[in-house]
Amino acid sequence: MLLGAILGALATVMLVVVIVAYLNWDKLKDWIFGYRKLCVEDKDNIAFSITEKVEKGKASIVHGVFNKRTEQIVTGAKVTAKEVDPEVIKAHADKLVVYD
Repeated sequence: MLLGAILGALATVMLVVVIVAYLNWDKLKDWIFGYRKLCVEDKDNIAFSITEKVEKGKASIVHGVFNKRTEQIVTGAKVTAKEVDPEVIKAHADKLVVYD
């Protein structure tokens, strides 16, 4: 249900696209940590990341903050990586990761 709400909200926003050669878990966590203040200020905000496409080591991952009450994306970005750390792929086995 949360995945569907986030995907629906993503369809209505424009995101910054970041292209990187290699996306590792630490870099993704750094971006997510940057959202901490927004999540503390409003308890309805959750930090998330979602895989859009993964194939042959390449991936597109959207990360950001979703407000559960308004069902809107507060902020976010789309990362396209030419190579992705296997830890990132493993963490996104169910597509959506919610960060507490």
